[in-house]
Amino acid sequence: MTNSFGVFLQFYRKFLVPSLLINFLLFWLSSPLVFIVLDKLFIAFIIYILYKFTSLKNDLIFFYNLGFSRLQLFSLALLADIFLLSLFAAVNFLL
Repeated sequence: MTNSFGVFLQFYRKFLVPSLLINFLLFWLSSPLVFIVLDKLFIAFIIYILYKFTSLKNDLIFFYNLGFSRLQLFSLALLADIFLLSLFAAVNFLL
């Protein structure tokens, strides 16, 4: 099997900068943590719909051939978002 973390990063890199910007903006606006988590879930759902019903579903076939199911990809992406969210929360708390 190929390097699983590298394959996941190849998928997640499309969402990394927007995720960081959304985290920064929501913490800058001092939004409640519950709202931020719900926002992340909503964005994950929109991205899933985008990949399911557009030509981007061919990308999912590519990752499936490398050993990742749709559920694994989107679950890992959501976990990565939550990890980044907790990092931003820690940094925001320290400031």
